[in-house]
Amino acid sequence: MERKSIENNSSRFEVATLPVPVELRLCTYPLCYDHIFIRDTFSQPNGRNPGRHPPTNDESDMKTTYAKALPILTVLALLSAACGDRAPLQPMARLAAGASEVELSFAQNASLQLTWSPLASREDLGPNPIVFVHLLDTEGDVLRTFDHSLDLSGWRVGEDLSYDLELFQSFLTEPLDPGRYPLTVGLYELGGEPYGLVSDSPDVGGQEFQVAEVVVPEGVPPLAHIGFLGDWQALEPSGDSQVLVRRWLGNGGRLTFDEVTVPLDLHLQLNLMDEIPDSTLEGSGAVHLQAINSCGEGAELFIAGVHRIDLRLDPPEDNSRCWVELEAASVWTSSDGIVRSVLLEMVTLNEAEDAAEGAE
Repeated sequence: MERKSIENNSSRFEVATLPVPVELRLCTYPLCYDHIFIRDTFSQPNGRNPGRHPPTNDESDMKTTYAKALPILTVLALLSAACGDRAPLQPMARLAAGASEVELSFAQNASLQLTWSPLASREDLGPNPIVFVHLLDTEGDVLRTFDHSLDLSGWRVGEDLSYDLELFQSFLTEPLDPGRYPLTVGLYELGGEPYGLVSDSPDVGGQEFQVAEVVVPEGVPPLAHIGFLGDWQALEPSGDSQVLVRRWLGNGGRLTFDEVTVPLDLHLQLNLMDEIPDSTLEGSGAVHLQAINSCGEGAELFIAGVHRIDLRLDPPEDNSRCWVELEAASVWTSSDGIVRSVLLEMVTLNEAEDAAEGAE
């Protein structure tokens, strides 16, 4: 048998070139890949597909051929070569969710309470534990992520640490199809290894648990008609699964909201940059952005970075249009003449809490 070396960013192992197809499970942090087939060469899954790479041939036939051709000891040897004999991880916490399903309509936010019950001390964790949150399709492919840092200020053995996880469908993105989507959660150290967890939720492998299902209803439009006026550039992909699509603003512009009939909460995620490659800074040079709200109070930003601002839109008495104007003190002009001031990364609208309570 010829042996081939397979390398990735974190591990190296060898597999044999076999006369029959071989299926094995490859575990490389933070994901596991189930349907990986070896024929005369090693077949590697593409993309981040946690635990569910679709088979390329008839799976039942391959398993039958494989089982007849190789003894069980060879199977174990191959699995050991690929995954290694990893000892069980020490559980750091028990993970629980406050609901088994969450409804998430297009251009809206929803929340799900996560509760961590520490089983180990703060000193047993690294400096930057990250909660990874994956919204999966029926094949197990990652559609959206809602990863975030875990605030350890309240991490104490014997005390629960709870907070609301924010989920959203941004108006900038294509809407999710109506249906039910698994939501999985795990914990890892930034740039390092996964942490062990225990949970009553289903374990999908690799210290990742399906804590809930996200339900996308059919036929629910945004709560207002959203538009753009001014120096907005075209939508562009972000390159990641957390902010799928974004939009640059140049010399100023507005977001418009028609048919605001009940009080609404507007949520914007804005990225103010203190440097843009191959661009010249023009204006005051200060990092300053004003959000002027025609239907309520506005907001101001003075620090570079990613910011979330929440604005209330009250229905106009004359049924006119609401708008939020974004004005930056400085802009960046690229060598090809493109002007950029602020990057819009998320837009959602929810019915204000007092409006929802009044409707009940």
